[in-house]
Parts: sequence; structure tokens; C-alpha cells
Amino acid sequence: MLLMSFMALLSGARNRMNANLAQQIYDRMNKVFSQSDDSLVSAATLLANVYGSIGDIDKASDIRIQLTKSGAKKKSGLSWTVVDGQQFRAHGVNHPRSKEIHAEAEKIFAELVEHGHQHDSILCGHSERLAIAWNFVVHPNASQIQITKNLRVCGDCYRATKLIATIRQCEIIVRDANRIHHFYKNGQCSYIPYCTIITAIGHLYPRLSSVYNYTLILPIATATSERSFSKMKLINNYLRTTLSNENQYQRRTEQ
Repeated sequence: MLLMSFMALLSGARNRMNANLAQQIYDRMNKVFSQSDDSLVSAATLLANVYGSIGDIDKASDIRIQLTKSGAKKKSGLSWTVVDGQQFRAHGVNHPRSKEIHAEAEKIFAELVEHGHQHDSILCGHSERLAIAWNFVVHPNASQIQITKNLRVCGDCYRATKLIATIRQCEIIVRDANRIHHFYKNGQCSYIPYCTIITAIGHLYPRLSSVYNYTLILPIATATSERSFSKMKLINNYLRTTLSNENQYQRRTEQ
């Protein structure tokens, strides 16, 4: 449970692209968990992605180099696509047409940069990026791409795929470990992050948003409305009233 909480906080820092917060969370995890824990490998990879997303390539590379030197093994990212049933591994070069695939991936990377997307060039070797590149190698004018991935799509790949769908005017459907992402040609995605929903509500209904936020931080002990309408409260009131009426009836009878 503690590990899940730390990873959730780290994922939140990644979504906000807050490298300082992500570093603080990772440092705390280093103190709480042993160095041999596999969870630290995933956390370090996530931290490297955060630095890569904000353009701090040197810091991201240092973290990856340290992971390699330590001999730590993380779960490899794998992606499958319906075109010829191909499987792609992150940064893989074993495909017979690997040179064409990586050349297309670099071409897509250049297009992303032209459209203002800033990210770590190392991330363009993620398995879903290679799968997308392969689809465009086989079908340069593809109108729809379907991909399945064994891990969660990282924040940078999520933003990049939205932009790729717009630039290439191609719908991209990605099924990752958590959900299905449908990226449309207009740059929108079927998945709306929770933080985006809360932000939108805050803009539309500022007072309602304030009440909601205050409610979240109220201690359980002050939830008087919940206690007033709880079933146990109603039962207790009913029993007290019933017993009181019975006692009064008995007293009158005895008199």
C-alpha cells in the first residue's frame, strides 16, 4: 500500500512535469525501500522520463546510466500492431527493416519538434513509437493505427501521439496496461485525465470547486451530516423513542 502511494505521487509529479517534486519523492523512496527492491527501478525510470520531458537530457541520461551500471533490470516495454502482427521492443534493432523503422521514427521526431513539442529524443525509441513508425513505413498514408502495449504509456509518448495523430491526420488507438487511448485527428484523446476534469470544473463553477476542495480536507469527525443521516443514528433514535414510550405506558399501568 505504501509503495502504491509513493508511485501514485511520483506519477502525479510526472503528469505535472514537476522534476523537483519527483526528485524529492524518489529520494524518500530510497530511504524507505531497500536498494534491491524492483520498485525503485520503475521509480528511477519514471524519474528519468520526467527529466527527459522537461528537456534536461543530461540528468535523464545520468539516471539511465546509473541503472545500467547497477545491473538493475526493469520490465521491457513491448508493443504489438495489427500490421503483419509485428512485436516491437523499446529501442529494439532486431527487426529486419530496423533501419527504415528508426529512420521513420527520427522523421516523426523532427516533425514533432517543428510543431513545438519538446522532449527527450531517447524517448522516440519507446516501443509504441517504433510500432507507429512501422505502420507508416508499410502504409505511408495510413488513416488508422492500432497498437497494444504491455506497460503504461509514458506522459511524453501520450502527448507526442496526440500530436502525431494531428500531423499525419491518422487516428491512433493504443491499448496500454491501464486503458484504451483513442487519439483523434484533431489532437484530442478519448481519455481525459482526472486533473483536467477538476480544472475544468474549477473554471466553470469556481464556488462549487472551492466547496469540493474544502470537503476533501474535512476530518471524518466533523462530518456531522453523515452522522445525522446514518442508518445507525436512525435506529438508535427509534429504539430510544420506543423504549421511552413503553416505560411511560408501564408507569401509567402500575399507577
